Amino acid sequence: MQDILKEIADKIRNAGYTELTPIQRIAGPKILMGEDTLIVAPTGHGKTEAAVLPIFSLIYLRRPQRISGLYVTPLRALNRDLYSRLSKLGEVFQVKVAVRHGDSSAGERKRLISDPPDFLITTPETLGYLLVRKEVRQHLTNLRWVIVDELQEMLDEKRGYELSVVLERLRRISKNRIQVVGISATVGDLNLAKLFLNPRGQMQVAKVDTVKEMELKVLFPRLKEKTSRTLNPLTIPQLSWPGSRL
Repeated sequence: MQDILKEIADKIRNAGYTELTPIQRIAGPKILMGEDTLIVAPTGHGKTEAAVLPIFSLIYLRRPQRISGLYVTPLRALNRDLYSRLSKLGEVFQVKVAVRHGDSSAGERKRLISDPPDFLITTPETLGYLLVRKEVRQHLTNLRWVIVDELQEMLDEKRGYELSVVLERLRRISKNRIQVVGISATVGDLNLAKLFLNPRGQMQVAKVDTVKEMELKVLFPRLKEKTSRTLNPLTIPQLSWPGSRL
């Protein structure tokens, strides 16, 4: 067991994480133990990695059938940036990452069926569409982990109601117990958030309230003095445009 933990720690360091943030240290063990977990921390504390690092570690160790992990985010505009970040992390853990949303090319859509990834990034709307397609639904029967990002954007919203139905459908078609991880910068009602992700409300909460300290500098460009000839308006030639009386 110690050898396995050392191997995972080495991979995390190879991915560029020399030290875990407080929320990553709190959430990691809960997720590794298989607990449904709600992660709450201010922006900039590494919440995404707090959810993804332990799941990538489990995929690396168990090598489950694809597609085993989903990352659902309502912010489609950030999907490509998220894909770039998680793909680099996936290379370290030998986890294949893909993204699928409404703007995906025909080639990307075909590859999702012919060569599915270990970990798929998508939006709530696209996920609902994918469940309708028999070929993709077959791969989703292998699902083990679902991460729901920007949870505060889903609560008490129509998109959130639709996603809750989709999560229940995923639970019913999967051959495995699905572990759900929620991510949010702020949640007003923790009980509501827990019930949204787990109908029984049986979720662990990993939360930090600290404010990340930042040092801001305001830089002003230094203008060089330069002599310039001031033009007399009376000496500027008048321009004449067709149809004008200038």
